[in-house]
Amino acid sequence: MTGLPVVDTTVWSNFAHAGDPTLVTTAFAGAASPREVLDEIARGQRLGFIGTYDWSFIRGDTSASITLPDELIGPTSPPFSTTV
Repeated sequence: MTGLPVVDTTVWSNFAHAGDPTLVTTAFAGAASPREVLDEIARGQRLGFIGTYDWSFIRGDTSASITLPDELIGPTSPPFSTTV
């Protein structure tokens, strides 16, 4: 593996629900997350979806990005009508 592993909200949340989100850094040495992930964690904590932890150990990497192939992205418009 080259570069740092980029960890999404699901991974952080799963480890938080298991009781120790710091274990992510043991499983994925050097784990980093984009700013948007850190913001989502803060929202989840404020809303009570995840426990109160000191998340300052997470490496925030604003340059981290994920590029998905077009076939994984799917349609760009919702599959439902927004008109009533």
